Amino acid sequence: MGERDQKGCEEALKFAHQQIAVVDNFLESTQWLANDSLSVADLFAFAYLEQFRPIQFPLDDYTHVQSWYDRIEGRESITRARAKASG
Repeated sequence: MGERDQKGCEEALKFAHQQIAVVDNFLESTQWLANDSLSVADLFAFAYLEQFRPIQFPLDDYTHVQSWYDRIEGRESITRARAKASG
């Protein structure tokens, strides 16, 4: 795949922190992204955000995002989907 583009990685990390901060601020006043309950918007965002552990992206400063993530991750449907995916 070639050498790592360190500058590109730093720019992407800065952008990710900026965007997560916006979402964290939004989630300060609501539990879900689009409605008063879990919606497809949450599930799509969750699919992207669940990569934070493998890439070691810290969520420590984003307590509302972390709580939102934990609410979704704790759902039985997520547990079942992961079990099916890991086969």
